[in-house]
Amino acid sequence: MSSTYVQKSAAHTDHDLPVPFVITMVGSLLVASYMLFDPTKWLYDLMQLTYLSKSFKVFILVLALGGFVVAYVAEQYFLPQLARFIGMVNHRLRPKHGKKRKQYKLIQESMHF
Repeated sequence: MSSTYVQKSAAHTDHDLPVPFVITMVGSLLVASYMLFDPTKWLYDLMQLTYLSKSFKVFILVLALGGFVVAYVAEQYFLPQLARFIGMVNHRLRPKHGKKRKQYKLIQESMHF
């Protein structure tokens, strides 16, 4: 009995687009934008929306975009450095509790894949 082992390339392991999540986020963005800028009368009544001036609606939109930019910059630049620093402090404070390699990685290396 022969079995084949197919290994994903490094380009496709961690960077695959989470399509259901992206579709959900885009749908939520569209619904929220519709409710913010031009809701119909029945939706206005159903959701019990209150009147907002155009300038305040734009302010809310700019605030949301600013929050996205801050989150993106933090995730790309600040948080990885913070995680490395916390790991270094943890290693210095608890030297006997080092990282343990995953068992499947050890087995995979022993099989020479």
